[in-house]
Amino acid sequence: MQRRTIRFFPVAVAIALTAGMSTEGAAQDTTRSQTPVTSTRRIPVQKEGTTVTESPGAISQDSAARADSIAAAERARQDSIAAAERARQDSIAAAERARQEELARIERARQDSIARAEQARRDSIAAAEAAAAERFRVGRFGGWYFNLGGGISMPRGALDDLYGNGWNVTGSVGWHPTESPFGVRFDATYDRLNGESIPSGGPTEIADASVLAGLAEVTLRIPRALGLNPYIVGGGGVYRFNDYGVEDAEASTEFGWNVGGGLRFGWGFTSLFVESRYMSVGTPGERATYVPIILGITFR
Repeated sequence: MQRRTIRFFPVAVAIALTAGMSTEGAAQDTTRSQTPVTSTRRIPVQKEGTTVTESPGAISQDSAARADSIAAAERARQDSIAAAERARQDSIAAAERARQEELARIERARQDSIARAEQARRDSIAAAEAAAAERFRVGRFGGWYFNLGGGISMPRGALDDLYGNGWNVTGSVGWHPTESPFGVRFDATYDRLNGESIPSGGPTEIADASVLAGLAEVTLRIPRALGLNPYIVGGGGVYRFNDYGVEDAEASTEFGWNVGGGLRFGWGFTSLFVESRYMSVGTPGERATYVPIILGITFR
């Protein structure tokens, strides 16, 4: 019996202490109801058989990890924006370079086209000038030319005793190759000599005489000087005299020769010339000589 009492004594003490604490706790609960109390103790949360306990250190670690994640995401976003901006700038720069290169190519093509056109123009002008120079050199008729002139005819020697100065008309056809200093010419001339009065035995009027000649000559071109083209001409042919000596005298045909020279001046296909020749004809008795001086025009 004593043993049972000793065994249950501690239990009784525990019950008494528990009762006292409950009474004190009730009194304290009345005080606590008036002042809000915040607990710093984490309450275990159980979900689906799993208990999760959070601590202040874990929350700090999660916040730091979240901040790092946000910062990394922001850096990635900024890097992506910077990369996109660099790509945009590179694309703009590449497009601008391509535009400048295309403009330069177009400008080079334009300049090349202008240069080719200018070269073609110069070549065309040079070819035209060369053709014109060659055409001028050889003439429109390939070395052939035509003279038409007139002037005075002056008797000389014994012919001067019977006739005074008259007039002359000359037409010529010639051929003078540009590569050669020599050429040939064919003339048709008409001279009219004025008859004079002879005092022997009383005044005797001498009828005007005419001389029609057909001549073949050789021409020699002398190098050009001072804008003039000098030349020498000489040859011979047939001379037909009418009314020579007395009026109604019988016409006679004689042979003769001539030599002379002239100057041609002018730059085009048409030029002027002045020429004089000494004519000597084998008429009966003394030879008839006269000198025509003519001014004419040449077509070549």
